[in-house]
Amino acid sequence: AAQYERLGRAGLRPRYLDEHMGVGWLAGLADRLAAFAHEHGLFVARRVESYLRAEPAATPDDRAASWARALEALPPGRHVLVTHPAYDDAEMRAVRPREESPADVARDRDADRAALLHPT
Repeated sequence: AAQYERLGRAGLRPRYLDEHMGVGWLAGLADRLAAFAHEHGLFVARRVESYLRAEPAATPDDRAASWARALEALPPGRHVLVTHPAYDDAEMRAVRPREESPADVARDRDADRAALLHPT
């Protein structure tokens, strides 16, 4: 609630509640999050039916085309695309999941950034 209020004070109006990192798996929290979302008119992006993963892409054009194909194949409804756009730079190469190489993570997130900016 404090985070939601702070966003409001900053002039931001959230449209959905995203728990893609699994916080709703904690006992009793999923119901509380759903009630909070309902109270504030937020769409709950809780149940991940499938992950929209980009096909291996050599270029931003390839990544954007891969996402476009995957999005066009989705059934009607509300969908949330979670990405982690960033620049492939020294800072991004220092922040990474333990099991992935810094170069791979930075390169993949830079590809997300470029694809999100692609006209497709």
